[in-house]
Amino acid sequence: MGRVHEIKIFNTLIKTPDNKRVIIPNSLLSNGCITNIFAEPTRRVDLTYGISYQDAIGKAKEILGELIKKDSRILDAPEPEIYVAAHAESSVNLLVRVWVNSGDYWQVYFAMQEQVKLAFAPGKHHHPLPAAGCASVYRGFRRLNGLPKYRLGASGQRPCRLLSPAGSMFSPVHSPDQ
Repeated sequence: MGRVHEIKIFNTLIKTPDNKRVIIPNSLLSNGCITNIFAEPTRRVDLTYGISYQDAIGKAKEILGELIKKDSRILDAPEPEIYVAAHAESSVNLLVRVWVNSGDYWQVYFAMQEQVKLAFAPGKHHHPLPAAGCASVYRGFRRLNGLPKYRLGASGQRPCRLLSPAGSMFSPVHSPDQ
């Protein structure tokens, strides 16, 4: 991603936002798809925020709407949108779509991340963290919550797997007593 710095006969030089120079062969540009994020004067910022199943959707939408109104860089037209985007494993995900001038895109993106975190502070809302339990396999096989049996690895280590309430594994870690 970057701005075209120079177009030469065999390649194009792109300058990235962090001041790197990228050289792209023109054959790739002529045979590929290019997305120009700088061509239009406005851009839509898509943001997703998770709230707990315990939280009121209407209240969360109201808070998000207030944050949108407070930021003068967010345009009134097209009108900002807030939707329930998904019922995830541990949260209800809200999709926020706002329009900004292209030059304000990243400033609005990062400001909204911070402002939403502060507005959804503990005591005001529950943080939707995956509920996880830990089960260790000590010797041979063990059945856990109706899941398939596990056995010790060849090294004899006792694995510990984090399980969601539904029983799917997040990531393997080692038991603390190794």
